[in-house]
Amino acid sequence: MLFHPTPSVSYQPMYEQLQKRAMGLCLAILFAIIVLGRTFGASLRGLVPLAACIASGVWLWMHEVIRSGKEMEWSSEQLRGKTVRACFWG
Repeated sequence: MLFHPTPSVSYQPMYEQLQKRAMGLCLAILFAIIVLGRTFGASLRGLVPLAACIASGVWLWMHEVIRSGKEMEWSSEQLRGKTVRACFWG
């Protein structure tokens, strides 16, 4: 039997790849802000909190992207289940 909407694909490998890349990006942001700031004579007392805030913002944003993607994947599966249930019992 053909289902409408068609079965969805799991994006779990993509989510894992996004997490790895986000970690690398956050580390690069930390390193770049601190090194460039020290190069131009800024104090570590201000650079470390700045770098931490920006890197944590990017990290939290990426986790929100992953969470919303998983939520959308789940909602498409729920819609597919409702459609199948309606075809068999409706």
